[in-house]
Amino acid sequence: MEKQFRCAFATNNYDATIDFYKNGLGFTIVESWNRSDDDKGTLFKAASGIIEVVKRSVTQDHDDWENDTPSGFTIVIELEDVDDYFRDVSSKGVSIFEGLDDQKWGHRSFRVVDPNRVNLYFFTETARTKK
Repeated sequence: MEKQFRCAFATNNYDATIDFYKNGLGFTIVESWNRSDDDKGTLFKAASGIIEVVKRSVTQDHDDWENDTPSGFTIVIELEDVDDYFRDVSSKGVSIFEGLDDQKWGHRSFRVVDPNRVNLYFFTETARTKK
């Protein structure tokens, strides 16, 4: 069995976050659970990895990783055709934080921010230029 890579975080905005990843970004749900109001989570397929979103627990200890606020990181996802994906995401009304552009390091990319202020950077490799 192939091992997984996951980016996992907890949110107080669970329903809005699930809607953003599922309907706004069009990510496929791998698994979802709803064992109680305090035990919900969803796994989304994102390129070769998984984004795990869990509802922040109000009853568990604050030492639990599920009570940390996501900050200071960007989820970077390579796509076959960033232009096509940009058009799709834009047509769904997702707010674009950084527009589609060619980067000097060889990416054509754009960036969105989820309801938790998590950055998502989408790119396609382009011909690299030498400095």
